Amino acid sequence: MHNSRVLNIVVLGSEHSGKSTLIDSIVFDPNRDGELPRVLGPKEFSLQLKNQDITFNFIDTNSEKTIQQAFSTMPVLSADLFVFVIDSTNEESVKKFYEEWLPYVEKSKKMLYIILTKTDLRNTEDPELFDPTQAEKYVRYQGLFKYSSKTRENIEILLFNLSNIFIFSADFLYNFIEERLTSQCHKALRRIFWLMDELNCGLVDNSTIKNLIGATDEDSVVIDENGSMDLDSFLSFMVSLILTRHEHLVWTLIQKFNYNEKLELDIDDIITDVSPDISHEDFITLSDEGKKVLTSIFKRFDRDNDGLLDENDIDEAFSLTTACPFHEMSTNYFDSCRTVEDKKIDIHSWISLWQLIVTTNCYRYIHCLFEWGCNNVDGMIEVKKKRLFRKAPEDYPNVLNCYIFGASNCGKTSVLRHFVGKPPLNTHYSTKSTQYSVVDRITYQNREYHLIVTEFEDKEIPFVLKSEELMGKCDVALLVFDGSDKFSFSFLEHIQRGLEVTIPCVYMLTKKDLGLVDQENLSVTPEQFCEALSLVWPPYLCSLVTEDGLKNIKTLFSDLLEVALNPKESGCVPNWNMNNEESDEEVESDDEDFPPKESLMKRTLKMVGVVSVFGFVAFAMMKWLKRAKE
Repeated sequence: MHNSRVLNIVVLGSEHSGKSTLIDSIVFDPNRDGELPRVLGPKEFSLQLKNQDITFNFIDTNSEKTIQQAFSTMPVLSADLFVFVIDSTNEESVKKFYEEWLPYVEKSKKMLYIILTKTDLRNTEDPELFDPTQAEKYVRYQGLFKYSSKTRENIEILLFNLSNIFIFSADFLYNFIEERLTSQCHKALRRIFWLMDELNCGLVDNSTIKNLIGATDEDSVVIDENGSMDLDSFLSFMVSLILTRHEHLVWTLIQKFNYNEKLELDIDDIITDVSPDISHEDFITLSDEGKKVLTSIFKRFDRDNDGLLDENDIDEAFSLTTACPFHEMSTNYFDSCRTVEDKKIDIHSWISLWQLIVTTNCYRYIHCLFEWGCNNVDGMIEVKKKRLFRKAPEDYPNVLNCYIFGASNCGKTSVLRHFVGKPPLNTHYSTKSTQYSVVDRITYQNREYHLIVTEFEDKEIPFVLKSEELMGKCDVALLVFDGSDKFSFSFLEHIQRGLEVTIPCVYMLTKKDLGLVDQENLSVTPEQFCEALSLVWPPYLCSLVTEDGLKNIKTLFSDLLEVALNPKESGCVPNWNMNNEESDEEVESDDEDFPPKESLMKRTLKMVGVVSVFGFVAFAMMKWLKRAKE
């Protein structure tokens, strides 16, 4: 894949210096007839270099204009590079460059490349009229090239030199107009310093820095190898290298930390090579080694050593990475885990959030590890099986997913918030984002698990139910209905019919404190519906304002984990028997603790039959009474 760049090169020079002829020789057109005009229109020349398609847009200038007028035109103001053409046989042209043109070039702070033309008209014995010493003092001076437009000798070298100016340009490192490092360079150098500071003491030895920049005696870089630098001193040193035209040393350092010529972290291919092959059957979680690495990173950014990360600490950590996966969540990440003092997290919540990231975007996790200097990701993740492909205890991961469904305003979000220790919302809230997940750790049979509970936006539910990818990750479904809303359960009836038949389901009744009402708009009662499917009844009776209701919620999450780990033994897997061929048979239970249940279709047919018989008998009795009366 090639990147394309269009670069504006403004060609300056005195009259008769050969500007137009130079441009014409570069974009050589053998079919051109007649003499060249005094000022050429913009001419483009394209070439390919280092996976880049580079297009030079050469812009000729009118020598009849004054220097002030030339430097006030839009082409000059938008130039990426000034190419100044000097007639190597004209001493007056050299003098005018130094006395009149160079001060304006320096004021513009644009890159400058000088081309001495008409070299074919000079004898080798002739003294050089142009001395580059003064031009070399200009920080943006890029070099000198001798060229003859007539012979076009070494034109390939000229084009290569022009291209090289932009491949590793100081413009990517430093903003010469605002006199500061570019934001990309500042971020890259901060990350490099953090990686070099392996002791986390805020200092890096000067000898380490000198070795990494690859400075030689020819570079004449003065640095006390026995000293050290803090971050500010390191950044100032990098600026001094750029302003003394040693930007190649800065580029040497940056490239050693996997940055390309555009200051982009070029590690995608590396990550692809080391990332494991993951099939549709697999489920990814953190490994113990991954937790150890994340724990060490947590400690590095815990600057006050209080065992907590606040929002600034987390922002500091992700300022060294390409993106913050926490901010990529659909909601505020502090709402997805347990917190201390509202916006501080401990190591357990830090690990919990990463468990949530890994299960949804394993690539982002590996990418962050690389950016934090962990080059060996082997063993950082654990590959387990999704629900449908688990055959042995070792196939079960230590992270399990619960999807929560229910009609609007039945209390789903408040239940999720309670799971991670958050108070219920005071006002009516509906999920605005695609989904909202919370995660917390639960200990079960002396082993630590993480349970992720996810609520989906109402309009996304049909898509979720049809998605094999999403439903394949669901280990247990929590179906919630409002006990004070007579139509709330009817929504769950539709959800239950849409769920994959092997997903264990747990029912929960909320707002118990508001009083219970009979559920309407159903062919059977909620109890009959669940019993027909061999599901556990009664549901969990919960309330966020009563002690018993809160206690039931606390018990619920541990039970959800147990159901997810033991779906068949839990009695929570629906036992559907909807086929007509089986409608006269009883559904056999897989668990001896649960007696055989009739299918929902059979129960419904029985009710219809009873009503029909009753109607027929009533009609016959009325007809008999009428005849008797006559």
